[in-house]
Formats: sequence, C-alpha cells, structure tokens
Amino acid sequence: MVLMLTLTAGVGGLIVSLTTDIRNVSFQARGAKAFWLSEAGLADTIRQLKNDPDFRMSPSSVDGNLGDGTYTVSVSKSGSTYTLTSTGTVEAQSRRLTESLAVTEGTLPAFDYVQHSGDDIDFKDSLDTVITGDISAIGQVKNHGDVIINGTVTENSSVTTPTVDLNGYQAEAAYTVNGNKTFEEGQTYSGIWYVNGKATIQDNVTVNGTIVATGDIKLEKAENVTINPASPYPALVSNGKIKAKQLERSTINGLIFALDAIEMNQAEDNTIDGALVSGGDIEMKQNENVTVTYNSNIKANPPPHFSGGGTVTVTAQKDWDEVAV
Repeated sequence: MVLMLTLTAGVGGLIVSLTTDIRNVSFQARGAKAFWLSEAGLADTIRQLKNDPDFRMSPSSVDGNLGDGTYTVSVSKSGSTYTLTSTGTVEAQSRRLTESLAVTEGTLPAFDYVQHSGDDIDFKDSLDTVITGDISAIGQVKNHGDVIINGTVTENSSVTTPTVDLNGYQAEAAYTVNGNKTFEEGQTYSGIWYVNGKATIQDNVTVNGTIVATGDIKLEKAENVTINPASPYPALVSNGKIKAKQLERSTINGLIFALDAIEMNQAEDNTIDGALVSGGDIEMKQNENVTVTYNSNIKANPPPHFSGGGTVTVTAQKDWDEVAV
C-alpha cells in the first residue's frame, strides 16, 4: 500500500508537471502567433498606404483574419507621418506592435503638363492664343489648328488625373468660410481661403494666396483679377468647376485645378503662368490674346495635399516597438 501510494503520488506529480509544460508551450505558441499576426497587420496597412490614395488621405483602422487569429491596426496621421498600432490576437492572448512611417509620393505625372484634362480639351475659335508646354488629354484635343502650341500634344493619355485632399487645405487655411463667399470688387486678400461652398471673384480683385472651394469658383465677366499664391501652393482649387467666361485683362500665377471642369471661354488679354489641370473637360473657346505658360516649379515643388499617379515611398522612421496590450 505504501508503494502504491508512493507511485500514485509520483504519477500525479508527473501529470501536473506535464500539464503545466503543455500549458506553457501552448501559451508560448499563442503568443508567437499573436506576434506574427501583429506584423501581418503592419504589412497589410503599409500595402494600403502604398496603393490607395484615399486611404492615405483619410486613413481608417485595418482589420484582418489570418490562421488561428485576427489583427486590428489603428492609424493616425500627422502631415506625411503615419503611426501604426497593430494588435494581433489568438484566442484570449494578444501582442501589440507600433511603428511610425514617412510616406512620400513622387512627382505627379499630370503636373508635367501645362494642361491636363481627364476628358477633352477644346480650343474652338480661339485666336492669338499661345500655349507653351506639353498638353495631355485622356480624351481628345480639339480645334487647336489656330492656336500656337509650343510643346507636344498627347491624346488618349494614360496619365492619372490627381485628386486633392481638401481637408488638408482646410486645416492650413488662414480663413474658413462656411457657405458661399464673394471676393469683392477692388479688395485685396491674402493667405489660404477655404470656402465650404461656392466662391465668386469680382473685378479688380487681388489674391496674394490661394482660394480653395468645395463648390464652383466663378470669375465670369471679371476684369483685372490678379492671383499670386505663395510657393508651392496652388492658385485656385475647386471640388466642382472653375468658370472664367469673359475673363479679361487678368493674371493668374500657379496651378489652377478643378475636379470637374475648367471653362475659360470668350476670354481676352489674360496671362496664366502655371498649369491647368482638370478631372473633366478644359474649354478655351472663342478666346483672344490668351497666353498660358508652363511653370516647371509645379513639377519640381508640387503643391501639397495632391495625390494620384506618382510613385509612393513608405519609409520606416525606426524599427517597430512592442508595447503592452
């Protein structure tokens, strides 16, 4: 009996020891899996930063399932720096990694052109119009026989029309207007103006800065308008159309960008030193004595908050760190 009790106690101790070892091995295995899931979450998020311009503009959390567990990555953005916090979980065990990344986008190909249209460019019945620089249209370049073009003309272009993060300009704006805004005759304005609505520019207006509008920007029948943005910022940015019908004796320096279309018809005696880029048509019909000259600074030092078509580089500011869950 003494021998049996001794053997029973020994076997029981061995079972407890083996059970503890198995649990430790299982715990370590789950921890290792959770760690690799955290790394998988970082890799998945970096892939999205490289390939998805909308995600770069407004990053959200990234979730995934892989093998025996899941990962969740939270993303915060400060300028061009992104901070990723990835949590991998297997059963009830989690590991968490954090990493900071610098994301840069190469020169956007649309900014290589004095005019780039996401649809057609039409110069119908324009006289004494001089375009200096290359032209690109995803559609056709029409009626340019009477226009002097000092550059190449590319139709059916494969160049990507860039997109713009208006929130970036809103954050930097010196003045924010909720609703429509009229830039009144004879006045001078400075800095970045963010208009959450339509913007109208009247006669004899000087803008030493940038106008960004969520709606259309109108310069119709305006005279003696001067726009000089600070480098590298654009002159005009519209999430709708830019309408400059019958604009006269005006000078605009810098980038003119419209997500929808640019309409500069029946305009006279205007000088543009920069570029016109549009997600839709660019119309320059029935113009006289209009000069548009490409400014290479737009390519060399592109305006902020634009993306689309450039090569994206993601650089880790340092190796990841493991933090407590």
